[in-house]
Amino acid sequence: MVGWSSNGRGTHLLLAMATCLDCDDGGALDLLQRRGRTLSEPTIPDLPADGGWNFDAYLTNTPRGIWTSFLAVVAEAIALSYITSAPVTADFPEKANATLNWTEGSWDRAFAFDMDPIIGGPIARVFVQNKSQRVVIAFKGGCGDPTLEQCKVDLCYADVRARSWGNVTDIAREIRAAQCSIYSSLLDFTTQADRFVRRVQKAFCGYHILLTGHSLGGMLAMAVAAQQPGILKAFTIGAEPFDYVLTHEMNFTEEQMSAVAKSNDIVLVCDPFDCGLQVAFSPTAYAGVKTCAYLDAPIPEECASFVRPFAATGWQQAAFSLESEYYQHGFNSSRFNETIACDTRAHEWLRYLDPVLKVSYPTCFVSDRDMQGMKVPES
Repeated sequence: MVGWSSNGRGTHLLLAMATCLDCDDGGALDLLQRRGRTLSEPTIPDLPADGGWNFDAYLTNTPRGIWTSFLAVVAEAIALSYITSAPVTADFPEKANATLNWTEGSWDRAFAFDMDPIIGGPIARVFVQNKSQRVVIAFKGGCGDPTLEQCKVDLCYADVRARSWGNVTDIAREIRAAQCSIYSSLLDFTTQADRFVRRVQKAFCGYHILLTGHSLGGMLAMAVAAQQPGILKAFTIGAEPFDYVLTHEMNFTEEQMSAVAKSNDIVLVCDPFDCGLQVAFSPTAYAGVKTCAYLDAPIPEECASFVRPFAATGWQQAAFSLESEYYQHGFNSSRFNETIACDTRAHEWLRYLDPVLKVSYPTCFVSDRDMQGMKVPES
């Protein structure tokens, strides 16, 4: 699924300090000042006064207005991961050096940490708020233009390593096998992303770090955060499933998966058709993640003939019948292709910006089982 284009898809501070014993003291300030920038102070209290990332406060909008302020920072960070990097930069050359400006200059971009691999791999941007000692790392979503090498590598990672479409991905993996073999040395996305985040942790030792992203970027944010439960937090929008990466690429044990779920430090917000169809094809797609769906989001035209995910008992079974149809008829199944069109539209980043994220609040689910068909939202 393409990310950007219209045709695609308190104790924490102590813990963080304990994990970076060889911190680069003063490194954060130096890195920013080398680019001739100074760390500006926030002019409005857009996030909690304790400087941390309080997901419970954001999702309950306590105090009033904090949800909108938090979401604005995250959404803009993700947007900048797209428009300040190739290939989208060609369409927005004036945005190449842009940084977060929603909070009147309270965040600065750590240009020294711009992650832009030459051929393919994770792309990321780092934003810093010095007064509250917070860092946002935004991973860019996948690129879907099959004519660009970077995009080919993204697609190979999604199909070969991440298995983004559950069982159905096996077919796509077979189709791309020959093409993707030449990129095999580049497909360790999660390892690259994890090393990158640890570099940022070392430079900004003791800072509260939030990982975010959309699509592939969201999946990488969750996978990296899962490796440091209780230390890193991830808040993602429309992220790809990450269960296969954790269990097969990173070889997570049941105990590690349980630790991820207990930490309550990974949150996914999504359009119901986007994450719903992913859950239908792979029931454990977001295992261990607090998943919150915008149940009142407008239905995409491409999804009008489908049962709205999470809206009634039986929605998942209806989606599973599509998987069976796919195995019988493959890409010749018109209904399956309609499903792909629905999910692709629901997954678009521009659609998340407007109208999805403009819906008041998402509904969070108590457990994976609730997501799979029972609709038991949190009170």
